[in-house]
Amino acid sequence: MYSLVVASLIAVTAASNAKSKVDNILNNVEQSEYKYDDSGRYSGPPLRSMKHNGLTSPGCLAKFFWESMHPTFDNDQDEFVPAGRQKYIHPSGNVGSVTYTSVGDHGFTGMFLGNDNCIVRLSLAADPAAAAFTPGMALKCFTENDTPSANMIAMYSLSGQKKNTNFFENSFSNLVGEPTGFLKVIAKKFGLYSACPIKLSLVQMAKIDKDGIAVDDPKYPKQVKLVPTDNVRMLMISESETDFRKDLRELIYPGVELWKVVALVNGTPQQIGSIKLTSYLRASSYGDEELFFQHTRGDYDECPEEEL
Repeated sequence: MYSLVVASLIAVTAASNAKSKVDNILNNVEQSEYKYDDSGRYSGPPLRSMKHNGLTSPGCLAKFFWESMHPTFDNDQDEFVPAGRQKYIHPSGNVGSVTYTSVGDHGFTGMFLGNDNCIVRLSLAADPAAAAFTPGMALKCFTENDTPSANMIAMYSLSGQKKNTNFFENSFSNLVGEPTGFLKVIAKKFGLYSACPIKLSLVQMAKIDKDGIAVDDPKYPKQVKLVPTDNVRMLMISESETDFRKDLRELIYPGVELWKVVALVNGTPQQIGSIKLTSYLRASSYGDEELFFQHTRGDYDECPEEEL
């Protein structure tokens, strides 16, 4: 395992263009993919282990509050720095490659104009056996040079969607409402490092383009909504008793449009983009333990009310 991690770090760092960066990450994911056993469960950590590795574990909850979140906001690399940092929130998930396609005339810059070389990680914020089913996504779009990737984080709600197990039942956003219940602890911790803990800025997606060229005057929406397509919503199950990672691996296939990206343009909600899957969604130790998505503080552009 150690040799795989070292090799993956070197490979991703040394990749010279966007496609090779995506290919290297997919290769790392495939090499460390959790396999099924005879009963159909992953041979990697089962979903219920999230109660030992995530926020529903008292020990992990204490570590979460003790640990600095500066690396979450300030690390611009594609793997954890420092190495070995644990995901206490969204500890288990699936990774696949996607394209981001610009739609219509919206005036936004950078990656909002499109990028064929992106990856996505779909995960749950906490163990659904102890908290609500709380899906979220992280998007990473690569550049053609050594400029750091651009990241976008979104989810439906910090309070989750009760026991509904359809990952694509609801729209995701970078700006969510105040949480209720157990996951209020997330907003409380984020509030120590950002004046707007319920929002993550989208400036990363606007200030650099797919070629790695800095944008002089970045234009970006304060809020987006990722609206699941009818097709992907119907592929999932709302009362599944299966590990959600297995459902994502088996029910969602390459070529499916996952979300329509909606934002305010001149005061009117408009579709500005589309995110389409180009590989299978795989659960892996690399995706859970090494792959990193930088968060951008919400107070970068103040703390607006919800627009959508």
